[in-house]
Amino acid sequence: MSSAFNSVIQINENVGNMPMKAVVYRTDDLRTRKAGLYTFIQVHIELDPAMALSRAHQVSDEVERELCQAFDKAEVIIHQDPAGLEGVPERSATAGNS
Repeated sequence: MSSAFNSVIQINENVGNMPMKAVVYRTDDLRTRKAGLYTFIQVHIELDPAMALSRAHQVSDEVERELCQAFDKAEVIIHQDPAGLEGVPERSATAGNS
């Protein structure tokens, strides 16, 4: 197995075992890449749709801290999604310009 594949598995395991897992319903769209010594991690987390924005931000910060502790020199981007929301269709570049 490649080291990149092992990193993805390790990231999934870390998120799944975090203290915040009780409020993070699931993760999705995990993307990773390395540049030199740095690991870049992007992940979507699904949260309770009724959760206050300030609480969602706290949860996201905790997930980011946990990932940064697990992966030295990591740059982490987390996108919060309300649980149960299906993919929102992208707006076309010309939408609303007619």
